Amino acid sequence: MSESLSKRVAHFMQTRPARRSGQARAAVIALREQIGQALADGWSVKAVWQTLQAEGSVQVGYHAFRRYVAELVLKQAPDQKPAPGAAASAAVVQPAERARGFQHSRVPNKKEIYG
Repeated sequence: MSESLSKRVAHFMQTRPARRSGQARAAVIALREQIGQALADGWSVKAVWQTLQAEGSVQVGYHAFRRYVAELVLKQAPDQKPAPGAAASAAVVQPAERARGFQHSRVPNKKEIYG
């Protein structure tokens, strides 16, 4: 067996007469690493989609492609470290630590007012 099971499944999904969404999903899964690398290099999802559409690698609309990329490529496993752009969001207070709703203090905090 020269090909991995994942590649064989991707080939099967692309060649069988199935729903179009199944084929598009399989194409995005097969190209997941390449799409992720292109996005990491700074290309937009739309530019990647246009290129793959022109090559004939992906035959799906932009909105479905964007949804597949968000679900299959950009979604990170918990053990992976966050992307460079996510560093700013890591500094934000986590929802469990943040107070819910409006919090009124009778005594104003002068540091917040005057800086």
